[in-house]
This record gives sequence, C-alpha cells and structure tokens, in this order.
Amino acid sequence: MSRFTSMVSVLSIGALIAGCGGGGGGSDESAAVISAENTVAYGQEAATSLNGMASAGEAFTEVMGQFSMISTGSADFVTTRKTAMAATEETIECTGGGTVTIETSDGSTEEQTARFVADRCVDDTGATLHGELLVTIGQWDEFASSEFPGIEMTMETGTAGLASDTCEFNGGLVIRIYAAESSDPYGENTFVVEYGTTDEGFISFCEPDQEINIAADTLVRNELTFAYAENGSMTSSNTVNIQGGFEAPDGSGYVTLVAEDLGYGVSENGDSLYGSSCPTSGHLTITGGDNSTASIYFGDDAPAGYAVQVIGPDGFVAEFETCEAFLAAAG
Repeated sequence: MSRFTSMVSVLSIGALIAGCGGGGGGSDESAAVISAENTVAYGQEAATSLNGMASAGEAFTEVMGQFSMISTGSADFVTTRKTAMAATEETIECTGGGTVTIETSDGSTEEQTARFVADRCVDDTGATLHGELLVTIGQWDEFASSEFPGIEMTMETGTAGLASDTCEFNGGLVIRIYAAESSDPYGENTFVVEYGTTDEGFISFCEPDQEINIAADTLVRNELTFAYAENGSMTSSNTVNIQGGFEAPDGSGYVTLVAEDLGYGVSENGDSLYGSSCPTSGHLTITGGDNSTASIYFGDDAPAGYAVQVIGPDGFVAEFETCEAFLAAAG
C-alpha cells in the first residue's frame, strides 16, 4: 500500500470528522490443517492475503468519505460542530432518498467519535449506503509526544454490517499512521503505517469477486525510511512485521501467520513496494491445526539462485527462481 494513499485516506477523513467535530465480523476461527498438498497454496495466501486488507481498508475509508460528505452537506450540523464543538445528533435526509443519522462526541476531547447510521441513503452521486459505522479518531500513543504526532483511527460496523453499492463490510479495522518528513532535503524521512483488525475480525466482499476474511487482532506494521543524496541517489529501509491470521484459501478454517522484518524495496518516489512484490529478505511462518506448520523464505534468506523457498510438513520443499513463479504455482 502506498504511504501517500494510506495517509491521504486516513488524514482527510480524520480532518472531516475533527473539523466538523472532531461490531460483529469474523467467522468461526477453527484451524485449517497444513499439508504437503496445500503448503504452496497456503504460502501464497500468507504472502498476499494481508495485502488485500490494505485494499479493503481503502474501500472502507471511501465509504467513510461518503458519510463525511453527507454530514458536511448539512449546514446546521457543520455550524454546530465548528462553533460549539458540542456533541451532536442529527438525522439528515439524503439527496436521492433515505436518511443518515449522525452522532458525534464532544469536540473538546482528544478522542473523537462519530457514529453513522444509514437507512438506504442515496447520496447526490446516486450511491447507496445502508448500515452502521462507528469511527474513532485519536493520537497514536506510540508517537503522542513526538514533534510529529501519529494518528489512530478505528472503523467498526454495526452487528448487521455496512453495505455500499460495491462492497459489504462486517467487523472492524484499525489504521495508525505516523509521518515525519525532514525539513532538510537530504535528511531522513520516516513513515510508519499499521493496519489490522479489531477483536471482532474483519470480512469484506467487494465486486466483482474480492473477498477478504482476516482473523481477529491481526496486525501489519510497515516501517519505511528514505533519504536522497545530493547526486539524486536514494538510501532506504523498508521492513514489514505481521502477526495474526487469515482464512485458508480452501475455506477449511484459519491459520495463524507470523513474520518479522520482511524486507521490501522502495520505489523512486519513496513508496513502499509492500503489496506489489515479494519480500527481498526474511521469512514468514504459518501454523494450522494438528500442530502443522510451514515456512516461506524470501530473497536473501532463500537458497542461492532462488527467490522463494517453501518448506512444509512431511518433508515438503519447493523452490522458485522468481516471485512470479511462486505466486502462480498453485493457480
């Protein structure tokens, strides 16, 4: 996920809620059993499924943007929040029919909440929203005392979920962002993005056929630093840590996933390549039922001449010369 995409999505929505004033996902998390026959397929899912959580988060924030635009279209609501910064509750008639009821917290507190309840609301673009969304925005405690404070946002659906024209959501996501851009053109820039699920897990389905099913309390942390030299060259570091779980591709249950210090490349624009390529180093471990495990080694940590090595139960070993070959192997 591009650092710019994630920052713009979260910070712009946060500004709308703060400027104007400030779950039940997850399915049965039974364990799937990893075998020699499914190790590669499970490994592919481990390498790619949590990338999809970033895309789901972007789709989720787009829906939140629709709610925010509806709220800013109400002059009374905006005036109340900007002048009194008081807790508010208002039901707004949507342009194309239906309603959105908005409840917000007292704007003087550090943590801001906004609850949106849509009853078949059709906005001025013709898009439909139905369901409940609770948004909580505050400082990221890890960077709260920094010169550049971080932001934390939690988005949770109601028990019945939330639906737009193209997506259905159930559960909750947490997104945290910290950014420190150096005033020195040759200084180091730092970006940290965390995104994960709440204790309810998260399920999303977006047309035409994009389903994401992530276990509760899953977390991806992406840390990126880069700096440019006077000759235009760039030095960078990008590591990703993952802990959590996902639904097995055959739908037989969940497996857990742990990865520490996965190395990724950085684009010429200073964007993390996580989500668009395999790691350049590091390994991840997946664990299923009956104490079954598999490990996937990437780049510098794979055997010489190979980009990916997969080791599974019963002596299973598979090696791939390229990331593309690995991702296509069980297709």
